Amino acid sequence: MRRIVLTASAVLLLAACAGLEATGTVDGKTFPVKDGTTVVTQRYKSATGQPVAMEIYLGSALKVCDAVTTNTVSKNSTELILDVFNAENGADAPLAAGTYELVEGQSNGKPGAFAQFVEFDEKCFGTRYLAKGSVTISAVSDTSVSGTYDLQFFEGNSSGQQAGSLKGSFDVSVCAEAMDVMTVTPMCK
Repeated sequence: MRRIVLTASAVLLLAACAGLEATGTVDGKTFPVKDGTTVVTQRYKSATGQPVAMEIYLGSALKVCDAVTTNTVSKNSTELILDVFNAENGADAPLAAGTYELVEGQSNGKPGAFAQFVEFDEKCFGTRYLAKGSVTISAVSDTSVSGTYDLQFFEGNSSGQQAGSLKGSFDVSVCAEAMDVMTVTPMCK
């Protein structure tokens, strides 16, 4: 009986993590992605209410949506943050399936993406690595987004020393009404 319970638990855990994959290393460490979510804040919606951008969070800790909505960071965790946009904030072009190349600086009204990999230590201080590469959105709806990424990470900026690369996939649900995390310092837990 105990063996069946363990097997059922393992199947449930695998089902919860289905749709998330990461291969490669950053700063010599693998990225054990366990959970993910996407956020569409009000500032990323067009005048018609359609998302023109999404922030996709993939993390080594569980309950990423809860962390985003409460603006918390887990000690000794890692996050891959993908910002994908179809145009500048406020534009009426909804986010659609397609490949979005990573840009540096301003997008100048063109579709694109930003990506960063963050390693948090025991005090939740983060070491950030910026990226070059692309994010491909396979499907996007009001409730979920799926796709792949192919990224090369650098120390400091894209002309810095290469720190590694990650390739992977995601299929994540929209996290309802998350706060705009770009404006508030997160809490450590």
